[in-house]
Amino acid sequence: MILFAATGPLAIALAADMKLQYDPLKELKPIAMAASFQNVVAVSATLPVRSLRELVDYGKANPGKLTYGTASLGSVGHLNTEMFIRMAGVPIVGVPYKGSSALIIDLIAGNVHLAFDTVVAYTAHFQSGKLNPVAVNGTKRSPLLPNVPTFLELGYHGFENPPPFAIFAPAGYSVDASKRLEAAVNRTVTNPDVAKRLEELGLTAEAGGPDKVSAILNESTQAFRKIIRAADIKLQ
Repeated sequence: MILFAATGPLAIALAADMKLQYDPLKELKPIAMAASFQNVVAVSATLPVRSLRELVDYGKANPGKLTYGTASLGSVGHLNTEMFIRMAGVPIVGVPYKGSSALIIDLIAGNVHLAFDTVVAYTAHFQSGKLNPVAVNGTKRSPLLPNVPTFLELGYHGFENPPPFAIFAPAGYSVDASKRLEAAVNRTVTNPDVAKRLEELGLTAEAGGPDKVSAILNESTQAFRKIIRAADIKLQ
C-alpha cells in the first residue's frame, strides 16, 4: 500500500507524542515529495487593518481584544498562529472550530478577527473584499495572491517551509521499487501541465527524494514541538 499524506499532521502527532496505532518513523518509508500548499493570514474586513504591521500595532494598542480562529485544535494553522503570536509579542485569544466553513462565516462577520489557513479556501473572500490577506508562508509569494508578502519579506523567520504532501511506502518496501516510484513521482510533479493544475488548486509542485522528505518532517516536528510546549497545547 502506498500512502499519499500531508506531512504537517504527521509532524504534529510526533511533536505532541500522540498515541498512534502505529509508529510512523519505523513503519513508514519516505519515497518522494509531491506538493506543498501555502497558508495565509486572513483578517476580517471589520478590523481596521490592511497589513501585518497594522495587525501587530492594533494588537499591541488593544491588548486582549484580538481573537483568532483555528479550523481544528492542533492543526498546522493553529500552531503557526501560536508561533506568530510569540514572535510578534501580541496577545491573541484562540477560538477552535470544527472545520474551515464555520470559521470563515464568523471571520467575515467579525466574530473572530483573523485566521491562519490555506490560501485556496479564502481566495473568493479576498476577491469580494470581505477578508484581507496580510501575509503568506513559504519562500515565495502565492501565485493566487501575488500582491501579498511572505512572512520572510516582513522579517519573520520560521515560516519558510510549509509541511508538504509526500509519498510513503511500508517500511519493508524494496529499494528498487522505491527508486522507481520516486522517479515516477518526480517526473509527474515536474510536468508543466501537472504543475499548472496543482497551482490552480493552490498547490505548488515539489520534487525531491526520501532524504528531503525526512529532513522537512524532522524540521517540522522540532518546530512544532517547541510551540506545543511554549503554548502548553494538549493533544491526544
